[in-house]
Amino acid sequence: MEDEFKSLKFRHQGKTYTAKAVDIHGPQMVSGNFMSDIALFRIFDENEKEMLGGIVFRKSSFLKYLDADPKRNQFPQNEYLEEALINLLHYLPFYPEKLKPLYAEQGTCFIYQFVRDKDDGLENEKNYNIKTEGSFESTFFRLMFGEEATTETIQFALLEPLYLHWKDDSLTGTRIEQIVSIVPLKRNAINANLELLEDDGFVEIIRDTSGNFISVKLKPRGVKKVEGSLQADVQSTPVTNYHYGNKINVKTGDYSPVIINADIIDSFFGNIERDLEKKNPENKVELTEAINSLKQEFKKDNKDQGKIQKALNVLKNGGVWIYDKVLNNQLVGSLLAQLALQQMGLTSP
Repeated sequence: MEDEFKSLKFRHQGKTYTAKAVDIHGPQMVSGNFMSDIALFRIFDENEKEMLGGIVFRKSSFLKYLDADPKRNQFPQNEYLEEALINLLHYLPFYPEKLKPLYAEQGTCFIYQFVRDKDDGLENEKNYNIKTEGSFESTFFRLMFGEEATTETIQFALLEPLYLHWKDDSLTGTRIEQIVSIVPLKRNAINANLELLEDDGFVEIIRDTSGNFISVKLKPRGVKKVEGSLQADVQSTPVTNYHYGNKINVKTGDYSPVIINADIIDSFFGNIERDLEKKNPENKVELTEAINSLKQEFKKDNKDQGKIQKALNVLKNGGVWIYDKVLNNQLVGSLLAQLALQQMGLTSP
């Protein structure tokens, strides 16, 4: 359509979507609730055969614009605002099943809104609140990494946009300015981790004559690393769909096993435990026990699927915001999918 000016891709739960940025002629104030639109997207399936609906990102007018550390440039930079927001959908809960009814029946979009006075979570069927404390840069960091970023989580955050670029164009690289504008880390941390990825044969860094980074290209080994973390996209055996619970949809085939470092598990659940302390619900003890059970089982070679399911049921019934975080985490969700296949006898332990 004529009002679309960028075509971007993102992944969620192992599935790829296309987002078309729509020109809204600058931030639009939403009458009566002190919110302003900062970006609007039409969402399609990966091959753009079906339009699923629309997504709007809004911010409270009481928040400063996407401010970063004053010693750094604005984050995200205006040129790459749409890329940064779409990349963030990889880490946020995403509800494709809600988009089409909203668009078809009400002619409206699903809204992600940055607010200061509400916790992360669904406000209603069409609004998801993103609690914004400090700068937008620190908010992006929290959503992507939790309280602390590890080498492994940083490298996966860097590989994700490179992988999506590779799916569109395997011959060129991603400009370093775009990477810096969507990954909320200091430039030296980004450069250092890209060099580690280069040393391991995952990426190729294009440099100018002074050694400055120009762009970064994903190599075949990097593609395999990304796809291996999700159960690879390419199967050499017949593919069958299975549904596990109400959140996980997995396919059988020639998949690599999902292996998550113990530090990643500790970091992920540690962030949830800190959030639980802040919220301090009446059933905190019960939820803490369920979290600890999941954390311990995920670290074991021989995982007790009964204990995992029991803990998930506790979270689903008494702490749905934690349940959503667990199932929407790309690595943990993939591990649960693998366990589901084992339970159905479709893969070996």
